Amino acid sequence: MYAGGAMYLHLTQGHFAGLAWDTLWETRKLPWNDRRMLYVPWSWCVTAALTFLPVGVTLMAVFVRLKPKTSLHGDARFANDRELRQFEYQGEYKNTSKARK
Repeated sequence: MYAGGAMYLHLTQGHFAGLAWDTLWETRKLPWNDRRMLYVPWSWCVTAALTFLPVGVTLMAVFVRLKPKTSLHGDARFANDRELRQFEYQGEYKNTSKARK
């Protein structure tokens, strides 16, 4: 609440000596055609963001942590001897290009 009130006072060139926990709540007494009313929604956004952003980041971290880890390219590994025998691998492949002299 203090951050939103401080932002409101800063945007309206108010004095920070008047900052209190209910600074934004007291703006309800302003007339609707007062130019300072333009800054009230932005100040409430700061208050809401500072209130709910830590909760959102915490929940996101928990859900990302609980999500099973999947590899982008699968679980790549080198073939073992049994798998190499299955394909009758004889060693390095020979260069078969005809361009070599």
